[in-house]
Amino acid sequence: MISPPTLRRHRPLFGCAAVGRASVTRRTAGGLSVLAALLALAAPAQAQNATTAGPGRIVCTAAKSCVLGIGTQATMHYQIDASGLAPADTQRLTKDCTAEGKPCVVTIDGLEDRSDPLKVKATKITWYN
Repeated sequence: MISPPTLRRHRPLFGCAAVGRASVTRRTAGGLSVLAALLALAAPAQAQNATTAGPGRIVCTAAKSCVLGIGTQATMHYQIDASGLAPADTQRLTKDCTAEGKPCVVTIDGLEDRSDPLKVKATKITWYN
């Protein structure tokens, strides 16, 4: 018969009384503080890439090739990758928002490309018409 493993008791953190398996040790607390520091560093890096483009007129030839023009005479053009949107939104973009169709006015929320801030991978779209 195999005997169960024996429990080693560590010195409890901050002088707390030992509670057996539930006691928090200094080693565990140190690992948690390192994990919390890494998560705190990762959160701002993700937030820097989030962007909003629009409102403006969008024209799509395919789900990965849409152009969002900002301004009355479209002085700024965003390249939009709409493949990350819901299928209904992607279908509406490629079917209704063409150069020959009626203008589609939208605002795009997404993640900008690090190499080119005018390229956006769409995660959410807000329709105005």
